[in-house]
Amino acid sequence: SGFCCSLSTAAFINHSPISTFECTLLCRLYQSPGEVLTGSPSLLMMPFFLQNQTRQHSMHITEIKTVDDGLEIVGGKGRSLAKLVNAGFNVPGGFQVKTSAYRSYIEDNNLQTSILDLAKPAVVSRRASFEQASRDIQELFASHALSTALIAEITEAYNTLDGQPAVAVRSSANAEDLPGLSFAGQQETFLNVSNADAVVAAVRDCWASLWTAQAISYRHQHGIDQDSVAMAV
Repeated sequence: SGFCCSLSTAAFINHSPISTFECTLLCRLYQSPGEVLTGSPSLLMMPFFLQNQTRQHSMHITEIKTVDDGLEIVGGKGRSLAKLVNAGFNVPGGFQVKTSAYRSYIEDNNLQTSILDLAKPAVVSRRASFEQASRDIQELFASHALSTALIAEITEAYNTLDGQPAVAVRSSANAEDLPGLSFAGQQETFLNVSNADAVVAAVRDCWASLWTAQAISYRHQHGIDQDSVAMAV
């Protein structure tokens, strides 16, 4: 479809050379519906033919090309994508769901204390494991819906995309893509997501992937405060 939604971080480059750093920001769009992409994303080299969205969205939604691109607002991937657009690279239309939406969801459902209580290692075969912690946290997300207001914001933003296309929905944490800390492949991407309801569900699943066993363990090993993290999409 050529649209991305970081709620997308795919980019089409007009056969122009780009750096390894920029390549890590790009993802495949043409996969089977609902497929989860892990590991390093691939690059599609093809002409760009879509117009970027220029409409300003609501409180928790911002444009791909935002200049208000701090880590605490749009996360690592979102910030890098915004910089690509503003540096003149051709990037498909889409929008970003800011970290404020994640924080609002967590606060609305009073989840932070429960998450932090669960995000602790268990000793399994004489090794620290976060597998059970992650499963329990995933259940918290699965059992709590987004507020009507958040659903409305995401739905409205998606409906502004011409033809309501299939999109890539990508996680963008505030503690990723840092010097010496990549979190590569530890949080989720969902490809070929079609219709507003599916996009809303994928956003929540991206938020939940902030708490995969790998991500919790990586933060634990590198001394990142579990209470400080948030997720944009």
